[in-house]
Amino acid sequence: MEPSVANVQEPTVRDLQRFRPRHIPDPVSQAHRYKQMYKAARHSLGRSFTRDQLHSFVEKLLEITPSRRSRKSELLDLILSKAWGLSSPAQLENECREQTEVKKKGKWEPHSKVPKSYAL
Repeated sequence: MEPSVANVQEPTVRDLQRFRPRHIPDPVSQAHRYKQMYKAARHSLGRSFTRDQLHSFVEKLLEITPSRRSRKSELLDLILSKAWGLSSPAQLENECREQTEVKKKGKWEPHSKVPKSYAL
């Protein structure tokens, strides 16, 4: 006999939290490890939950109602950044570039101190 739909339980926030990384490397001094951790967490969540389940998690965790048109990738980003406090490697790269720009002779020139692991 196949299990009925009524017996299938929706995943809980507790189920989601099991995917939260236990150790978060420093995004500056351990940029490569941080990038790997972020990518693995995002991949695991995306593979384990449907878009509708992620939508429900965002509503419960962040107490906001995202658009029904929100893509799965947008919902993943909300969970990782707002609920778990993880900045995306691309966002960290942009922030690093902004902080390292040096003003010379009236114009802005970038000062290249962005970790190589953030390079595209």
